[in-house]
Amino acid sequence: MIAGVERDDLVLVNNITFYCLGQLNSYTGAQPVLVDVDPQTWQMDLGLLDEFLEKKTKVVRGACIHKQSRKRIKAIMPVSCFGHMVRDVGVLSLAKKYSLRLWKIQRKHWEHGIMKTCWYFWKA
Repeated sequence: MIAGVERDDLVLVNNITFYCLGQLNSYTGAQPVLVDVDPQTWQMDLGLLDEFLEKKTKVVRGACIHKQSRKRIKAIMPVSCFGHMVRDVGVLSLAKKYSLRLWKIQRKHWEHGIMKTCWYFWKA
């Protein structure tokens, strides 16, 4: 699957987003973990994300493991929406620090009544 996400992996996603994120994860058998957003930007709160990763995960042999469930967290999947863009530098540094992949959805703009969406992933 894209970004190496497999069945029973965990994927970190915005808690305010659009429905396809849950469906994408359900198609792979992965489970979404919701991360709250910054109320000023409506983007994933990188401070809360860092706090979650610091306190509730550990990196074992190059894999980020959720301590409580012992499941692998494979990717961070932020979404740019409501006219605000994901802070790439911050989320990339967290992805590198915790051996995660970044699977970003960037909702670009409307063109002739059609939403242009850009998908990409980055491997730590």
